[in-house]
Amino acid sequence: VVPMLVLGGAEGRERYDTERRQVNEENLHAARVVANEVESSMEHVRHAVQQLARTLASGVTPDGALPSPHYLEGELDALVTYSPEVLSAYVGSPEGKALAFSPRNDLGGHALRGADFSDRSYVRQVRDATEPLVSDMMAGRGGVQGAMVVVLAPIRRDERYAGYVVAAMDLPRLRQHSRAQVAGTQQRIRVLDARGGVVFDSDIPDSANPVRSIIGTSLARELEQGGSGGTGSYTAESDAVTMVRVGALSYFGRVDVPSLGWRVVVEQPGARLQ
Repeated sequence: VVPMLVLGGAEGRERYDTERRQVNEENLHAARVVANEVESSMEHVRHAVQQLARTLASGVTPDGALPSPHYLEGELDALVTYSPEVLSAYVGSPEGKALAFSPRNDLGGHALRGADFSDRSYVRQVRDATEPLVSDMMAGRGGVQGAMVVVLAPIRRDERYAGYVVAAMDLPRLRQHSRAQVAGTQQRIRVLDARGGVVFDSDIPDSANPVRSIIGTSLARELEQGGSGGTGSYTAESDAVTMVRVGALSYFGRVDVPSLGWRVVVEQPGARLQ
């Protein structure tokens, strides 16, 4: 009896190890696909924003004034229309006031030109920038609801700072792409910014994309232990948004987006291996 028990235990362990490797490979594969899409989308937006900033810089007057709002709106419309990765865009003054917006109005029909963004940290950061910047996740404003991420570039002519161009990333588009990678599975995808903010979560509906963070969670602690391409497990805390039960074990794979400092985490419930 004892040898049979030992043999059965060894076979069970081997089967568990095989299934665990498969789960890890599935998670890492999905994470790589999403990380590549995030990096590609971000690079397209960076390029488009930088090109528009250079175009507008050529029209800055000797006293530092930008072209007319009508001209700015036309250029912004082209950026939003021909860049599927962009949800909206605006040109800001050095003080953080919106000089032109595309689209013109927010969801409530209110005009966005003249909106004040001077409290945003990126308004101060872009003054000294020489290349496009990418913000951390933040609460949406200016026609964007829920969490948002923006890409921006300074407008300069002969070292004279005249303002900046901002483009809001189309996070719903990235979320839909992510969901397509895990359709029909129990996998969950989260994209995290450098500070631990949740850029998007495949488990959260598009109609409810709150500003959230993993800071202080067991997942955050596990992610501190490894690097890109790593796998692991964690026990989830209570999550009121997705109704994850306390003590639920999950296995995850992680792939980083080095140019942003972002992390793509794909996980599956541990119950699959029970």
